[in-house]
Amino acid sequence: MTNEDSVVVTIRKAVDAIAKANVPEDLRAVAFAHAIDMLQSEQSPKFNARVATPNVQPMHRGIAGKIARDFGIPEELLESVYDIQTDRVDLVVHRSKLPKQKAPAMKVVATLVAAGRQAAGIEDWTAAEVVRDACRQIGVFDRSNFAMEVASLGDVFLVRGKGQSREFKVTRHGYEEAGRLISQLGSWA
Repeated sequence: MTNEDSVVVTIRKAVDAIAKANVPEDLRAVAFAHAIDMLQSEQSPKFNARVATPNVQPMHRGIAGKIARDFGIPEELLESVYDIQTDRVDLVVHRSKLPKQKAPAMKVVATLVAAGRQAAGIEDWTAAEVVRDACRQIGVFDRSNFAMEVASLGDVFLVRGKGQSREFKVTRHGYEEAGRLISQLGSWA
């Protein structure tokens, strides 16, 4: 089989997989790209060798796997959003990948920061100050609207405390929303 034939077969398999999975229209491009990656990695001897020696992988790969499972997404998608270490999960998504307006961008950052930290087991409740700091670092913080925008994420978070001592606990829907947001990051610009 020539390289061209191999490419055609891989593309057809990916198209068939997307059709069988009934992927929503807005997620098909991302799903197709990941299907191609997965199919190509199945054909790669390097991939098989790495799978055969799972004990060589660093400990943080287990944390990434847990986050990915909680979010319902492939682990590979996390690499462009988080820097995952054994004791911390840092949001590293570039500002240009977030919505242009600060209010929706703060909501995305709040969801991803709290969900990532909680899915990794770093904490059960995320302090508002942690979310606020992440918004500042990424350049989406809007002091006058922060509390209102984050509070509007009622189906994503449970909230306790008031003012500076406010904390957020991610709901099951919040983890799903984090997965959806990460899947869409490539389409935002």
